[in-house]
Amino acid sequence: MGNSYTAEFDLMGNLRRECSPKENASEEQSRYWRYAYDGMDNPIHTESPLGVVYAKEYDGESRLTKEIHPEAENGEGISYDYDTDGRKIRTHYPDGGVERSFYDAEGNLIKKVTPNHYDPSTDDGAGTTYTYDAGNRRTSVTNEAGDLLEVSRYDAKGRCVYHQDAGQLEASREGMVYATTYRYDLAGNKLEERKAVSEKDGAIQYSLRRWTYDIHNNITEEKTWLTLQSETSASGLTCTICNTYDKQNRLIRVTDNLGAEVKYTYNSIGRRTSEERKVNAEETQLIKYLYDETGRLTDRAEKLNQKRKGTWWAHTRYAYDANSNITEIQFPNGSRIQRDYDAMDRLTSETVTDHISGQKNTTNFAYDKAGNIIRITDECGRNEQFTYNLMDQRTQEITSEGRKQKLVYDKEGNITERQLPYAMSYRYQYDNAGRLTAVIDPAGNELETVSYDRAGRRIKLETAGGSGAVYAYTAAGWQTRIETKGGASQSYNYDAQGNVTGICDGNGNETSYVLDSWGRITEIHKADGSKENYAYDFAGNITEAVDGNGNIRKYAYDDNNQLKSITYPDGSEEKYLYGIDGNLSKFQDRNGIVNEYQWNVYGSMTERKAGDLRNVYEYAPNGQLTAAISSGMDYRYSYDKDGLLTAKKASGRTLLAYTYDELGRKTSQTDITGRKVNYKFDQSNNLVDICNEVDQSIVRFDRDADGAIEKIPHANGMWQDIAYDADKNITSLTVATPDKLLAQNTYRYDGNGQRIEKNELTGKTLYTYDSLNRLAQAEYPTYTERFTYDHAGNRLTRTAKDIEEQYVYDVNNRLMQRSINGQAENYQYDQSGNLLQDANNTYEYDDFRRTSKVTTNTGNTQINRYDAEGLRYEMEENGKLVQFIFNENKEVITEQEGANITRLIRNSDLWAMESEPEKTWYHYASDEQGSTIFITDKTGNVKNCYTYDAFGNTIESEEQIPNRYKYTGQQLDPITQQYYLRARFYNPAIARFTQEDEYHGDGLNLYAYCANNPVDYYDPSGYYKNPAGEMIGGISKREFDEYLGDVEKCTGRKIGAEQRDKLYEFLRTHDVSCPVDDATYEAIKDDFDKRATKKRLRSEWSEKNNEEWPTYEKNNIGNNKIKAKGKHNYDLHHIIPKKYGGPNEWWNMIPAASPEQHQGGIHRAGSIYRKLFPEG
Repeated sequence: MGNSYTAEFDLMGNLRRECSPKENASEEQSRYWRYAYDGMDNPIHTESPLGVVYAKEYDGESRLTKEIHPEAENGEGISYDYDTDGRKIRTHYPDGGVERSFYDAEGNLIKKVTPNHYDPSTDDGAGTTYTYDAGNRRTSVTNEAGDLLEVSRYDAKGRCVYHQDAGQLEASREGMVYATTYRYDLAGNKLEERKAVSEKDGAIQYSLRRWTYDIHNNITEEKTWLTLQSETSASGLTCTICNTYDKQNRLIRVTDNLGAEVKYTYNSIGRRTSEERKVNAEETQLIKYLYDETGRLTDRAEKLNQKRKGTWWAHTRYAYDANSNITEIQFPNGSRIQRDYDAMDRLTSETVTDHISGQKNTTNFAYDKAGNIIRITDECGRNEQFTYNLMDQRTQEITSEGRKQKLVYDKEGNITERQLPYAMSYRYQYDNAGRLTAVIDPAGNELETVSYDRAGRRIKLETAGGSGAVYAYTAAGWQTRIETKGGASQSYNYDAQGNVTGICDGNGNETSYVLDSWGRITEIHKADGSKENYAYDFAGNITEAVDGNGNIRKYAYDDNNQLKSITYPDGSEEKYLYGIDGNLSKFQDRNGIVNEYQWNVYGSMTERKAGDLRNVYEYAPNGQLTAAISSGMDYRYSYDKDGLLTAKKASGRTLLAYTYDELGRKTSQTDITGRKVNYKFDQSNNLVDICNEVDQSIVRFDRDADGAIEKIPHANGMWQDIAYDADKNITSLTVATPDKLLAQNTYRYDGNGQRIEKNELTGKTLYTYDSLNRLAQAEYPTYTERFTYDHAGNRLTRTAKDIEEQYVYDVNNRLMQRSINGQAENYQYDQSGNLLQDANNTYEYDDFRRTSKVTTNTGNTQINRYDAEGLRYEMEENGKLVQFIFNENKEVITEQEGANITRLIRNSDLWAMESEPEKTWYHYASDEQGSTIFITDKTGNVKNCYTYDAFGNTIESEEQIPNRYKYTGQQLDPITQQYYLRARFYNPAIARFTQEDEYHGDGLNLYAYCANNPVDYYDPSGYYKNPAGEMIGGISKREFDEYLGDVEKCTGRKIGAEQRDKLYEFLRTHDVSCPVDDATYEAIKDDFDKRATKKRLRSEWSEKNNEEWPTYEKNNIGNNKIKAKGKHNYDLHHIIPKKYGGPNEWWNMIPAASPEQHQGGIHRAGSIYRKLFPEG
C-alpha cells in the first residue's frame, strides 16, 4: 500500500527511534518516538512525537522501581519495592496509597492488602488471602472479612475438577455442599460441567453442560440442559449447538436443535468474508465483508430483498490512515463520519455529516500528557473541560455553561464525595470489598444503606425514610424472593439456566412459564387457568402470539431480521418496509393508508407523511431538535450550551422559556403571557416550592428523608397531609382549609401492595381482586359493582345497583356489543381497530391514526388538531376554539376563544390554575391516584368537588368554575366524556380505549385500560399502565413515567413492558450501585481500557462467537445510538441517557468486568432522572 515504517537501533540492538507510516507519509517533517536506556539497557526515557515524556527508573537488578507520571512536576509516579527474591511486595501510588503483597517460599501470592487497608505501622493490613496445593495451584481465596470466596481442587494433571464459588459457599451447610465439578477427555478438553445451583425437597439440583470435540480439539457439539439435574442424571429439555469446521479449523457452520443455522466463509488469510443466517424458513440474512491488502475491513455489505425493488446491497465502507486508524465511515444512506488523529494515534476530531440536510458537526478532543481527555468542543458551542489527578482520576468537570462538579476518591479509586455548586455534596461509603454500602445526600440523610453476602449479592436495603427490602438467592445467584419492609413480596422459580419458570405474588397467585430450548417463553399458564402461547423463528423473533381465548396474531420478518408484517386474528394485515439504513421507511396500516418516514444520521425522524399530512423535523448539526413543523403548528426550539431547552417558540412568539441553575435544574418557566413561575429546591435536590414571579409561594412541598411529599401547603391556606407505610404506599391523606376539613382518607394494602381499603369521611370503599390482580369488586359506601373477565382480559359483565351489563367481543378483542339490562348497544370499527361508532358518537381519524373528529348523536361536534410533537394543540367544541401549550407532555396553558387564558401550575400533579379573565387563582387537591377532588379559590372556598368510581366515571360532581382536569389529573373532553391520554382516548364508561395500542409490548389485549386494575395503575400516555401513587427514590411514579416518556418521545421507540417493569422494580427496591456521573464516565472507561480486562473480554467474545468484537463503528452508529430530540442521547439497550453516545463497545464490555460501575455509569444527570439517581 506504499506505507513505510522506519526504525533505528543502537549497537546493542535497542530501539532508539521509530517513525510511524503516517508520519513517514506526512509532507511535514517526520516526528519520531524516541527512546533512551541506562547502562543495563533498561528503557528509562520515552518521548512521543508530541514531546510527551514517559520516564522510568530501575535498580541495580534491572527491576522497575518507578514510573513517573507524564504530568508530574516533581517526579511523582508509581514506585515499587521488592524483596530479596525480586518479587514485588509494595506498590506506592501518587495519592499515598500502598498495595502490599506477600508470597510463600514457592513465589505464590498468598496475601494482597489493598491501599484502603494498608497500615504503614505494621506494613500489613486486612487483605485477600490465597492458598495453594503442592502443585502451586490455587485452592482457596478468602476476603478481607475472613469470608471464604473460592475453593478449588485439581486432578493429577492439574485440571480443576471441583470448584466452589462464593454463592455456592454461602449456600452450603452441613450435609448440603454446593460445588461445580468438571470432567475432561485425554486431551484435556472439558467434557462436562455440573454446577450445583439450587435445592428442592432437601436434594441439591444441578445445571449441566457437555461438549464433544473433533480430532483437532474443535468443539463440535455443545449441549445445555434446561432441566435441573441430580448429581448423576442427564435428562430433559436440552439446547444443542453443533459446529462444523473446514480443513483449516475455521468455523463454517453453526446449527441448533430447532433448525437455526449460520454459515461462514473466509478468504485465504482467514478473514471472514460472509455470514449467512437463517431468519426463518423463507428468509436468510446475508452479510459480506471486504478487506484491503493489510486485512482491514473496508466494506460491510448486507443483502436486502425488497419485492418492488428486487435485491440490493447496503454498504458500510471504511477508510484508514497509514497507521490503520479509521478515518472515514460511509453509511448505506450516504451519511458519513470522518476522523482525525494526532501523532500518538489519539482521536482529535470527528465530523458527522448528515445525508439529508448536509449539515456537518465536528467534535474536537484535547488531551493531557497522560492521554486523558481534558476538553471536548464542537461547532454548536460545546466546550466541556476536565481535570485529573496523578492517578488519572477525573477530579473536576466544567460543562459548556460553566457548571462545575468535583470528585473525591479513596485510595482504591472509589468515589467518596461528589461536590456540587451551592455547597452541596453527595458522599459514598463502601465495605471492605469496595461495594457501595451507603449514599449520603447534601442534607446529611443516609439515602440508602445496603448489605451484601459474601458473593456480593444485595441481601438488604434500607432507605432514610424507613423503607427497604430483603432478598434471597439460590447458590447460582438467582433471586428467589424479595420481601419489602411493608410485607409485599414476590418469589421466583428457575430452570437450570436461570430462566424464570414461575412467579408467585404476595397473595399466593402463581404464574408458570413453559420454555423452549433457548429459554424463550412458549406458554404462560396464569393463575385463573388461562393460557397464552408464543412461537418463534430461528432468529428468536416472536412469530405467533395466541391469547387466552385462542385468538392468533402472526408476525413475519424480512431477510434483514426486521418486522415486515403483522396479521391479526381476523386476517387483516399491517406491512412494514425499511430503507437502506435499516430505519422504517413505509408503514401500511390495515386500512391501506401508507405512512412514509425519513431519518437523519442520528436515527432521529426528519419527516413523516401520509395523505395530506406531513410532519417535518429539523435539527442542529449536533442532532438537537430545532424545529417540529406540522400543517397547523411550527415549533422552534433553543438550547443553552449544555443542551438544556431554553425556549419553545411558534409564529415568532415565545410560548415557553426556561432558566436553569448551576446544577442544571429548571429554576423558572415563563409562558406566552409573560408570567413566570419559579422553582426552588432543598439541599437534597428535591423540589420544595413553586412560586410566582415575585417569589411568593403558590404551593410548597414538605418532604420526608426519602424525598416523599408529606405536606403540601397552598398559598390560599389549603393544605394536604400525606403519610406512608414502609413501602411508601399512601396510608393517609388529609385535605383541609383553615375553616374546614375536606378529606380525611386512610388506606390498607394486600401482599402485592394493592389497595384493598379506602376510608373517607363519606364512608368505606373495599376493593377485591381476582387471581390475575384485576379488579373484581368495588364496594363503595352506597353501592357495589362487580366485574368478570374472559381469558383475554376483556370485561364480560358489570353489575351495579339494579344494572347488569354484558359485553361481546370479536377475535381482535374489539367490543362489538354492550347490553345494559338487555338493551343492546353496538360498536363499529375500521380495519385498523379504530372505533367508528358507538351508542353515542361517530368518530373520524386522520391518516396518522389520530382521532380528528367526533360527532354525537345530539349534533355536538369536537374537532381535534395535532402538532408535530404528537400532542393535541387545538380543538373545536361546537365551533368554539380551545388551544393548549404543552410542557413535557403536560398542558400548562389553555386558551379559549376570546383570549380566555388559564395558566396551569403542575409537575407530577396539577396544583393550581390562574385564570386571566377573572384575575384570580384556583388551587387543586388530588387523591391518592392524582385525581382532582377539590378546587378552592384564592381565599380557600371550595368551588368544585368530585368523586369517582374505580374506572374514572364521575359519581358526584359540583362545579362552580370550568375544569377539564379530573380523573388521574387528565383532561376530560366535555362533549365525548372521554379522557385525552395523548396517544389515545379513554372511555371510562366501558373501561376501554377507543383505539388499539400502537405498541404491542404491554400485553395481548390492545384495548383494556390498565389491565383492568385502575385502582393501582393509571395511564397518562395511552401506551402502558403505570403504578399510581408510589414513590421511587423520593420522586413519584409519575415522574418516573415522565422520564421514560421522554426517552420514548425522543427516540421514537417504545420501551417494552417487561423492560419498564424490571427497571421500575429495580428502582423501587434497589440502590444504583457505585454511582458514576458524567465527570467520571470517561475516567472509568479509560481505566478499563488500560487494564487487561478489555483484552481478555475481546478474546472471550471471539471464542464464544467466532467473530470480531462489535466495535464502535459496527455497533454504536445507526440503530443503537439514537439522538434525542432536543435533550439527550439514548442507548436503547439500557433505556437511559448517554451524554457522550458511545462507544457501545465499552458499555457492552464493562458489565462483565465491573457490573456495579456499569449500572451506575449509565444513569447520569440531565433530566427527571436527576431525582431517580440523585447521586449521579
